[in-house]
Amino acid sequence: ELTKATMNWGAVANAHHYDVRLRAQGSNTWTTLMLNLLSTSQQKSGLLPSTTYLWQVRSACSSDSSSVSAWSSTETFTTLTPCTAPLNPVTTGISLTSATLGWDAVSGAWGYRVRYKQTTQGWGAWTYDTVTTNSLALTGLPTGTYYHWQVMTMCDASGINNSGFASYVVFTTASCNIALSTSTTDVLCNGLSTGSIDLTVSGGSGTYTYAWSDGSTTEDLSSLAAGTYSVTVTDTWGCTATTSVTITENAAITSSNTQTICDGASVTVGNNTYTTSGTYTDVLTASNGCDSTVTTTLVVNVPTTSTSSVTACDTYTWNGTTYTSSGAYTYSTTNAAGCDSTATLNLTINNSTTSTSSATACDTYTWNGTTYTSSGAYTYSTTNAAGCDSTATLNLTINNSTASTNTQIVCYGGSYTINGNTYTASGTYTDVLTGSNGCDSTVTTNLTVLPELTVGVQSIGSATACSGSTVLLSMSTYASPANTYQWSDANGTISGATSSTYSATATGSYSLTVTTPNGCTATSSGFAVSIITPSTPGSLSTSNIELTKATMNWGAVANAHH
Repeated sequence: ELTKATMNWGAVANAHHYDVRLRAQGSNTWTTLMLNLLSTSQQKSGLLPSTTYLWQVRSACSSDSSSVSAWSSTETFTTLTPCTAPLNPVTTGISLTSATLGWDAVSGAWGYRVRYKQTTQGWGAWTYDTVTTNSLALTGLPTGTYYHWQVMTMCDASGINNSGFASYVVFTTASCNIALSTSTTDVLCNGLSTGSIDLTVSGGSGTYTYAWSDGSTTEDLSSLAAGTYSVTVTDTWGCTATTSVTITENAAITSSNTQTICDGASVTVGNNTYTTSGTYTDVLTASNGCDSTVTTTLVVNVPTTSTSSVTACDTYTWNGTTYTSSGAYTYSTTNAAGCDSTATLNLTINNSTTSTSSATACDTYTWNGTTYTSSGAYTYSTTNAAGCDSTATLNLTINNSTASTNTQIVCYGGSYTINGNTYTASGTYTDVLTGSNGCDSTVTTNLTVLPELTVGVQSIGSATACSGSTVLLSMSTYASPANTYQWSDANGTISGATSSTYSATATGSYSLTVTTPNGCTATSSGFAVSIITPSTPGSLSTSNIELTKATMNWGAVANAHH
């Protein structure tokens, strides 16, 4: 091959192994030694192409090569020369479904290996062909498709010595690409045959044939009436293209000419003059040279008069003039036909009315179906007996009623009077008075009548004390610090005795007056206090006198403790 070869020799009896040596022709040194070979064949790789090599073999009778034969005679071989890739690959004869791949022949080539595929296909889609000529014809290809291909040289039939692939060549199969364009000349006057079609063809292959819908086979058509014409163009490959062209014509020129004139005038159309009502037809020549048919409808009008009557409020505008008083008015103009027109207006003017009133009310006031709750000027519009506007203005004053809460507290046995009513028991009472604005003033009185206040006095300890001692007096019930207190004796109020307790130092009757924060007062009953001065006992005597004892006796003293 290019870089390797297999060396073979006959077996030697009793040989343990073989040794081979190798050198390139022209070298005096054996460069390669292959030792201890157990078979009679050995492949050598890594050789140079187009090179002649010499080799020899010997046998050995033992594994240590202590006994070997002489080297054999010299055998030679030459490695293969590399193939060269073809030059100038080119694609010719491209049609809708076929193409021919060609290249320069390579000297000494056995054949060529070609591969091709669509450019959009994957690597595994290659199609391979082997030929012995320097061309390959492809058929059955799809139209309008991109392909690429490569070719390599085979220097022998085994395929061992092949060149690399030449560079890629890309080609596209043909496609039907006939393009048609047209220019037209339309029919000028309605009903004539002066149209034409100029057809231009491009693309495709070879010559073209033409098949028009009217049976014509020429490329262009002339002397055509208005209508639609289609053509199919076919090229040498059999590709076709079709287009359709519409030839138009100008519409027939007709017009309707309605004329209105006043009595005594005339209308002229072309060379004819008309003075009476009727319908007239004239055929003229238009600016483009075609016939123009004119139908004239003539209306002859006479002057008109009219009278109308109108009733309006305040003012009335008629034909741009505003009138404010009743009367008969005349207006002269032209009517819709342009003739004289005289109109008379019999006009009646009725006047609108206004009024103003004032009212004062409490809280709300209802006027003309509307209830008002605040002061202000209000307007009500309606119509008067004449059917004109009637506007009434109300200047309204709304005074509001008031409500208040009156909290009162009276002492037991007291009363509260309001609006001529006197109340003596706790409760809620409502009185309606008249305020300064003349509207109701509602007063809600929350009256509390306090329970009866009772005061009792007691002594802390005995109400009797010896001279020089005091009797401590206090209220017999709870003494609120919010109350005020005043102690009295038989001589009246005791100065400075204003607490809920009092220390009496003299015999007498004491009372306590209590005043609450609400101004209610109560006084206790008198409480008797006795302050005693001790008396010297009298009626002294001695009895039961003995040697060592005697009994002493005296008279009892009132209130003596001991």
